[in-house]
Amino acid sequence: MYRIVTGKVLSPSGNPRKGSVKFEFTGSFDNTAQYPTFTETIKLNFDGTFSVPLWVNELGESESSYNCVLPGGDSFSFTLPIGSAAVDLGVLRERSVTPFTPNLLDIHNNDPNAHLNIRNGDSVGNILTAATITGGRVIAMNADGRGIYADSLIASTANSVIGISTNSAATGTVVNYKTFGRIVEPTWNWTVNSPLFVGTDGQILQSPLVSGYILKLGVALSPVEILLNIGKPILR
Repeated sequence: MYRIVTGKVLSPSGNPRKGSVKFEFTGSFDNTAQYPTFTETIKLNFDGTFSVPLWVNELGESESSYNCVLPGGDSFSFTLPIGSAAVDLGVLRERSVTPFTPNLLDIHNNDPNAHLNIRNGDSVGNILTAATITGGRVIAMNADGRGIYADSLIASTANSVIGISTNSAATGTVVNYKTFGRIVEPTWNWTVNSPLFVGTDGQILQSPLVSGYILKLGVALSPVEILLNIGKPILR
């Protein structure tokens, strides 16, 4: 079974790149099988957008992992989540296992209703919500490519966390989020130097819950400021 991955390639001048580019994907691999490296030469659309099918597995019922080498030579590893809807390479990049410095890519969701927009090298993005989201909460992307609360008791959100919301948004509207860096919220009251973790309903906790997965989000720099640096989830 395949899942479509979409994106957009820009030239250094910021204009849509035309022609063909090469993406190298290693995978997919899971706990039981590994498949050989393949290089995909993708013909770009007139506006620089592209779509490429990536193998999930025979039934699409398990996550698959990939390493991606971009046209500019940068690389990152990501998990392709369960689902059948198209997923944006920018989102996969933001929750990658191995971060990278982007070069020629300005990747964003091609679905005008999704409103995901992660600019080249930025640590911010926005996404259409599947439910009401308030500011200062940890958000994840569901199988339809929409924003929901991350929840450490819901295993399906473990590998789909994309950042912390910076505004409130009703269902079906756009929520902004930050993926890395400093965030200030005057209503917070953290213990300085305390590590921060995902809790339930998108809450940020100073200690992980006794059950569910553990995902470290970063550290408190002051009572009202954190340094966001999302780690890799530990499932239990």
